[in-house]
Amino acid sequence: MIFAGQHKAVDPVDRDSFPAIDLCCPGQDDPHRHVQMVTTFLLPRFRSAPDMVVVQGGTSSALGGALAAFMARVPVAHVEAGIRTRDRTLDLREEEYRTAIEADADLLFAPTELAASNLRAERVPGEIYVTGHIDTAFGSGHAAARIAAIIHGWLEERSLTRRLA
Repeated sequence: MIFAGQHKAVDPVDRDSFPAIDLCCPGQDDPHRHVQMVTTFLLPRFRSAPDMVVVQGGTSSALGGALAAFMARVPVAHVEAGIRTRDRTLDLREEEYRTAIEADADLLFAPTELAASNLRAERVPGEIYVTGHIDTAFGSGHAAARIAAIIHGWLEERSLTRRLA
């Protein structure tokens, strides 16, 4: 688990249950700068080729993590994919970040069928799954279990393919 520190109010209670890196990289006035900072920090760490990087939501931290993974050629899974407001009166930066992640993510976990429909309409290349809502990356219950099972199966399938190739 990687904690960017973008939102100081978010500190999961079961944080000690996971191997973790704390970036201590609070949000910036310029969120594009924050994306760059997170990407720069993570890229060398991802060069050791983790099996997959899972990002959640549409924050600048999620985009920075996804960009570092894309550059290191590590597969990416996006939780909360396909959520759209389509409200032009709002700051759509989060939507911009989501679509940037989804354009190259391998696995896309949509919380609803509407979110999955958005992804299909946008013709994103990744595999789309409707998983239900998840509160955090530490989520428990059906959605988190389904996401974990899909990731595990996806990685198993590719490991077998690589051994045979």
